[in-house]
Amino acid sequence: MTTPTFEQVATEFIASQAGISVDEAMPQARELVTAVRDSGLTVLALPTGVGPDGDGQVWFDDFDIRVDMTGKRDDTRLYVNGEPRTPDAVFEHAVALIAAAQRAQGETS
Repeated sequence: MTTPTFEQVATEFIASQAGISVDEAMPQARELVTAVRDSGLTVLALPTGVGPDGDGQVWFDDFDIRVDMTGKRDDTRLYVNGEPRTPDAVFEHAVALIAAAQRAQGETS
């Protein structure tokens, strides 16, 4: 199954809520997508990870990122390349990586 685009999800949602056809909903969905993009927001489909494995770990990014789901530790549950990280620090780094990737592709100014 392929992941639908934001425009496809918006189109289907608008059509279902307004009781109109998908074709009729497309212009509104495009306006919504444009408004979100122009605001500087980005919509992403997130991976689900691999696991939990037998040790209660969920893995991401070819096993470079690990979330400890055992509940044995309250202070550290997230590890990147084996180093403990806070969720807030990982969010900030992820947002910076996405912004840099978009800039490198010329998608933002």
